[in-house]
Amino acid sequence: KAQDEVHHEHAHLSALYSRDLLYRFNFDNSLKVRIYELIDNHEWLGHYVNGYKEAYEVAVGFRNNSDFLVSKIFSYADLKGISEEFYEKHKHSLSDDNLRQIEQYLSRINSFGHIIAPTQIINKRKIPEVQYNNETYKVVDFTQIELNEDLGDYGLEKGKTIDDLRLNVHMVDDNEAHNLEVLKILSDPAFDDLLCTSLISLDNKKTYYNFKFGVSLTSDIYNIANASNINQGSGSKKNYDDFVKLITNPNSYFVSAIHKDTIPDTLKSILGLLDSEYEQFYKQVCKYKYLSQFPSQFKVKNKIITKDEAISAIVKAQDALLGINHNEINIYNPQIQAVVAKVDTIEEIPEEFLKFARENDYPILILGED
Repeated sequence: KAQDEVHHEHAHLSALYSRDLLYRFNFDNSLKVRIYELIDNHEWLGHYVNGYKEAYEVAVGFRNNSDFLVSKIFSYADLKGISEEFYEKHKHSLSDDNLRQIEQYLSRINSFGHIIAPTQIINKRKIPEVQYNNETYKVVDFTQIELNEDLGDYGLEKGKTIDDLRLNVHMVDDNEAHNLEVLKILSDPAFDDLLCTSLISLDNKKTYYNFKFGVSLTSDIYNIANASNINQGSGSKKNYDDFVKLITNPNSYFVSAIHKDTIPDTLKSILGLLDSEYEQFYKQVCKYKYLSQFPSQFKVKNKIITKDEAISAIVKAQDALLGINHNEINIYNPQIQAVVAKVDTIEEIPEEFLKFARENDYPILILGED
């Protein structure tokens, strides 16, 4: 914006400009989203002080570890950049006392955060190519993989077998492949959608209406709003406002606390952690994309949690979602990693789903019939 001009939309416009620049570079999508959100929220202090935003809303905007610290540094620079007189007049707004409620909400978010770590595709170049109807597809056919084979040989996480496979999926009706086009934009932070997904394994592939076709999704851990082992009836049209309500208010309008706390309560029980200890553990885990990246140990106050202990607990906690019905996980701005098909052969996949995979260079994961 022009110097000395007051423009209340300039933060969002600046974020949109930055998004267009960021997408010219081969940055990790998580980094792009973080930069976008920092810019989009950089007027948070004025909004908070003047009552346009509540403390919990500010906290959600800076839910990723260290982002609030970065935002405070930006705000300090903004105040100092106007004039020394202006800074002296308003510096109290950045005081610990003034920001304590925001810090309390951040602590609450981290103390009850969900840790779900589905299997991820690491190296697409390792995924086998399949020729079908004069087209080439990258396909992982799990019906043809032996029990003891390493999924790392197929481009997925090294050291995992088909028994370890867990996918976070969103499925659609057989004749609604066009709906997947909408999901492509969800990783773009300018589109603030909250999506219902389900965690599945090869032994338990229950999904909404048991649809056969859809997509496998990845997400940053801090973008998981909640999870339950039943359908929550949350509806299909949810956005950032719903995300805010879910992670700050366990008794929000369509979900009860028993759904919200399923994962964190299970992890606290297995690892013997108090809320404050879990907060530290959660913040450390959020730094990693997938389980095999974990360090040899996590230090949580006076406790040491080994890598194996952490992975075992997370797997047990997320597997508690796998039951007789499909589970529901609400995720903010997920990213598609593959097309999934609960069939036995590529020939059973409708052309519209094949076209979607082909045109977007998505691998296909063949999971086998239910």
